[in-house]
Amino acid sequence: MNTRTLKAGCFVDATKEELSKWHSIIGYGDDIGLYLSPTKNWEAILLTGEYWTRYFRFQKTELLKDMDAIKKIDGCEARDFVAFSPLGASTSDWSPLFEQGMISKLGLLVVGSPERIRSHISEVEVIRDGKVITLQIHKEAIQSDDTLNRENHQ
Repeated sequence: MNTRTLKAGCFVDATKEELSKWHSIIGYGDDIGLYLSPTKNWEAILLTGEYWTRYFRFQKTELLKDMDAIKKIDGCEARDFVAFSPLGASTSDWSPLFEQGMISKLGLLVVGSPERIRSHISEVEVIRDGKVITLQIHKEAIQSDDTLNRENHQ
């Protein structure tokens, strides 16, 4: 399916639980109010649906909010997390390394535990309320408190 080489640094080894959760979200998220929608030209991945905020609270990873658009994670762009068919961006595989037991950093950010996110992700660039901000993931803690996660407005 892939028409280009996937960037190895954009994927990490996943736990069985992470693979299962990610598969559920990409397969059934639309049915449960957790939508992942690429923006035009795959410049960002938009989180839409009424349950993202609740979901992240449940996961104890309240870095992201409903309607955030994820532009980059550790330098990996939105397009780096998927494989496209020769037909183009209309046919995409959101979990191209699933069979190898790997998940994209996007997938990890969405379904990973705070500890796993801290150990594999340092920086997330997000469009929030029309502004591009950079969320710094501190290795000590993850929570929505701005004293722990510095937002750089660009």
